[in-house]
Amino acid sequence: MSYSKIAIILLLITLPVIFTMFCTTVRAVKYQLTYYFEDDFKYTNDTEASVNWYIYRSTGDSFNEIVWDPVNTYVHLVKPARYKAAAIYLRNFDMADYIMWKVDFIAYIGGGTGADGLAVAFYHDLGVSSPGWTLGVSGIPGYFIEIDTWKNDWDPLAHHIALMEYSADTAPLHVFAQGLNIRGKWLYVSVTFIREVVTDIIAQGKLTLIVWDNADLVNKEPAGNVIVNETITASFSMDYKYLGFGASTGAATDDHILDWVKVEGYTAVVGGELELGPTTLISLENENNIGDIIAVLLASAITLYLVFTIKSKL
Repeated sequence: MSYSKIAIILLLITLPVIFTMFCTTVRAVKYQLTYYFEDDFKYTNDTEASVNWYIYRSTGDSFNEIVWDPVNTYVHLVKPARYKAAAIYLRNFDMADYIMWKVDFIAYIGGGTGADGLAVAFYHDLGVSSPGWTLGVSGIPGYFIEIDTWKNDWDPLAHHIALMEYSADTAPLHVFAQGLNIRGKWLYVSVTFIREVVTDIIAQGKLTLIVWDNADLVNKEPAGNVIVNETITASFSMDYKYLGFGASTGAATDDHILDWVKVEGYTAVVGGELELGPTTLISLENENNIGDIIAVLLASAITLYLVFTIKSKL
């Protein structure tokens, strides 16, 4: 085969690729960190803590509900006492303001007879539920991920982690895991949500939950094994804006401790130059549009024309 024929063949192969590359739009999405909060709970009383948190005790028992421990630098959401419930919500963080948010925390459930669990609540209203199976946040408008250590009649297996809406005694929106061995361990939990459809009232996108069965309490890092790692598509009403944590006990009890919390909120800038930095998350995506379709059709037409033209001259 002559060099001219080889050149023609290579040209025919590369032309569609060249045209498509020039006509494809690349969309640059930059998520800029605009909110950052970290807390290791060194508070000695409610007055200090209320600068950052709204505090709710179901029975008003400050000895067993929301107990600050500045020596160990953590907070007992609920101590192992019967029929208690409590919740705290972060001040000055409107979840609807952020295209992406991420909350990491270290928690412990154990030291009692096995109930009921704790929850991280989001797009949630303020308040606290009654004691029992409620995890401190059930019955209050909003959503929560429950780390549930007691099997009620409506629950999947005991020791499950699930996404819930409004009430803990309804069917989960999604069960991340069940039958886990989670009591008596310092769990590292990471929850991330990225909104893909942006409206004023609905947050629709990808929710990612990762849970490790051990945590480094000194460096505030995950350790041990990953026991949950799943991303789901989810849609949340943004009628309420708060992020918080709750826990409860019933006839059976456990200590429910938060050791540390980190919250990040990101706003998005679409387009423009990419500027990488330590607090910037960048993602590049190919955007399918009319330019792509025209490019493929044009490249195909030119290729066919050249094939027939060259063939007639050979």
